[in-house]
Parts: sequence; C-alpha cells; structure tokens
Amino acid sequence: MPRVVAPNSLASLRSALAHAARDGKVDVADVKRLTERARKDGVTAGELEVFSRALARHGDRFEADAKAMTSVFLDSKGLATKDLDDPAVLSEHVDRLGWTWTDGTLAVDGIKATDITQGYIGDCYLVSALASVAHLHPDAIARAMKDLGDGTVAVTFQTATGPHTVVVDKELPTADGKAFYARSTDVKELWGPLLEKAFAEFTKRGYAGIDGMKPEVVTTTGHVMTLLVGGQPAGIDLKNGGHGDQLVFDTLKSLVDEKLPTILATGSEPDRYVNTGLYGSHGYSLLGVVEENGQRLVELRNPWGFAEPAGNGADDGVFRLPITEVMKHFDGLLTVMPGTLGQPPPFTAPS
Repeated sequence: MPRVVAPNSLASLRSALAHAARDGKVDVADVKRLTERARKDGVTAGELEVFSRALARHGDRFEADAKAMTSVFLDSKGLATKDLDDPAVLSEHVDRLGWTWTDGTLAVDGIKATDITQGYIGDCYLVSALASVAHLHPDAIARAMKDLGDGTVAVTFQTATGPHTVVVDKELPTADGKAFYARSTDVKELWGPLLEKAFAEFTKRGYAGIDGMKPEVVTTTGHVMTLLVGGQPAGIDLKNGGHGDQLVFDTLKSLVDEKLPTILATGSEPDRYVNTGLYGSHGYSLLGVVEENGQRLVELRNPWGFAEPAGNGADDGVFRLPITEVMKHFDGLLTVMPGTLGQPPPFTAPS
C-alpha cells in the first residue's frame, strides 16, 4: 500500500532544506537530520525530488561531505542506511576530517593488489599485507566480506577460536570528500578502505591504534594475512640471517609458487635509502620473481601506489629489483608458514 503523505509535508521539507542553506552552507549534520526525517516512514518519490531539486538549486552551498551524503541518499532511492559507531581517527586529524557515505561496490573488475593504496596513516604493514593477499588469494577477501544491503558490510576474520565477524558501515573518513586513509584506485571500489576500517574495529584500537610501526608490528602484519587466509605467521631475518642471494631468491620463488602472501620490510635508518627510490621502515608486497637476461629479479609493490626505484616504467609503485639489491636494502620478510594455509591462526579476537 502506498505511503500516505501528510498534507504540506513536502512543502515543510523544502522549507527545512532552504533554511539549512540560508546561512550559506549545508553541512553533514543538516543532511543527516533531514534524510533521517525523510526515512522515518519510508521515502517517497516526492521527497527524493525535493532533495534532488535542493541539491541542484543550492549545490554551491553544500559542503563536500554533505553533497556526497546527499548523492548517496538519492542513488540509494532513500533505502535505510545503518549509521554505526566509527573507529577513532588519529587525534591530529579529528578537526580535519569528516565522514562521507560512499556509493560503490566491494569490487570492480575483480580484486587485485593494485586496487588499494595507503593514505595519510602509517599502516604500510596493513595495506601491503592486504595487497599481498589480494594478489594471491582474491577469493579469500571476497569470502571474508559481505555487503548487507543496508549501508553496512560484514567482515569475517579467521581466529584461533573460529570465525569472528565485525560489521562496519560504508562511512569513511574524508577530507574535502576524498578518502583520507586507505584509498581505492577506483573510487567506486570499496573492499580496501572497508577492510582497513574493519581491521581498526577488530583490534578495538581504532585507526589511531593501527597507525605507525609499533613494537607489535611484526605480529600485526602476520596477523593481517593469517586472519584472512589462515595459517601460522613466519619471518626471515635477511639482515643478520647469513642467507646467500641464491637461497633467498629460491625461497621467494617458493613462497610465490605456494601462494603464501609475503611482505618485505626495509630497515629503520632513513639515510640508508637516500636516492634509492625506496623508503625506510616501510613494507612492500611481494608480487613475483623472474629470471630475465641472466638476472634474478624480484617484483615488489609500494603500498603508496607510487614511488619506486628508477628505470621501472610507469610510477605506479610496482617495480623489479635484482636479488643483490633486495639483499642490500631489505632487512626481513614476513609471510605465512608453508603447509599451514587454511589452518586456524594463533590469534584470538581482542576482548
């Protein structure tokens, strides 16, 4: 049965939108208040038209985040959207960031390592780990995420005590309407930013708690990969392990062949990386190894999606280095122990 609209309700909504724009700006709080009012009893075509005309008439007065929120409301035809509590952002970003509802799907043209890039937060270990899993096990990410159709996504992590699901909404921290933390190369593709948000929620530390190379970073990196593909995290000390070039190259090849997600980490001394195209205290995803023209090359990806050693073509963060250069610049690697994929990881969900 069609909803019965109270007399003058659309006129009242038009008046409220005009009033919101009267001070020269329509902000997120205005849009939240008015869309919630429209959704109270189910959204009519007339109400959608009122919002559409208001956006066209007063578009220059809508703040970027408010305009994005209104567009999502219109694109969703006013369907109910759950607004959940969001993970805390970094303290220095509190006054700088807004929250924007995103309009898109979890994946566009499949799930790939190059879909996700790191934003203005020090979680290279997390983004490079997610990219490594996406490269070798895109199906694991697809299985872990479910769009619930109400503006929220359920993300299931594997733990020692079984699957653990967290639910996050599609509202992301933004500046000027653009994603501020993890980003997608296609703005309509959401799996990367939402997995970062879900991980921040899962750890109960928020975005602020997953920022930076903290003492637990080794565990955390292994944690991310095994939470998605299972297994036991493992590491190799490349700096002090006494391993030869050939042994390390053969090991990297074996890890790729066995589809074991792997991160290579640089050392903490910034001066060591001047003019190399590499950066200290940084994690890089292992994409592959190849022998070409007598050279043993290792293919890596910078989670920034740019910045790489010279001579590697397009500045997209993907590059190849001879194994001798890998041994010179990288201090360690983090991976999943062979033979353990699919087994419960040793980590439990934070209580």
